[in-house]
Amino acid sequence: MGPRLQLAGKKFGRLTAIEPCGRDKRQRVIWHCLCDCGNHCRVQSSNLTCGQTKSCGCLVGVHIRTSDEHVARRNATTAKWHKTHRAEEKVYRRRRALRSHGLTAEQYEELLAKQDGRCALCRCISPFLLHVDHDHSCCPGTYSCGRCIRGLLCISCNRALGLFKDSVDMLKNAISYLELSGAVTTERRIGESQKLQSELTGDRESAAEMTAPAKIN
Repeated sequence: MGPRLQLAGKKFGRLTAIEPCGRDKRQRVIWHCLCDCGNHCRVQSSNLTCGQTKSCGCLVGVHIRTSDEHVARRNATTAKWHKTHRAEEKVYRRRRALRSHGLTAEQYEELLAKQDGRCALCRCISPFLLHVDHDHSCCPGTYSCGRCIRGLLCISCNRALGLFKDSVDMLKNAISYLELSGAVTTERRIGESQKLQSELTGDRESAAEMTAPAKIN
């Protein structure tokens, strides 16, 4: 049996080589193959031996149909890894967050020590990793060059600055608004307290008149 006939009867994926049926323009041997799905096809011998062609084309449909199953299986595996490797996940998230700002773990710890381990704005001690705040006029978005870092903030202060768009004017307006509304609220409370005190005094006088003994002329 010649070398070109040694593929006869062998299986490559879903294809079973039956017999050579000619050559292509480059004189490569073409094999007549039978697929497991029942279709016949012609495949180059080199494509069979290297595993490039494994079916008549029916595997493409199978891969498309099972793509959702593959994604679900991959997501389940990822979720399981995160559940069983919480410490590694925490380290990974921290490294990724610092890398997006061009910081190393040592630089982060040095910056945190300068702030006494507290948020730069509210001065609270957060149980979570403080967020790296940077000047968005230099680096718009969530990434920074590392040279425009302003400090470390807790999640509340970091979100507040983001919602105020780092605008000094908006923050000043917010301060004026709070001071004005606070003064109005205080004045209203004082007025309500005085009114309540007056009503209570009137009720006491009425009660005293009702319970006083009648005068005998």
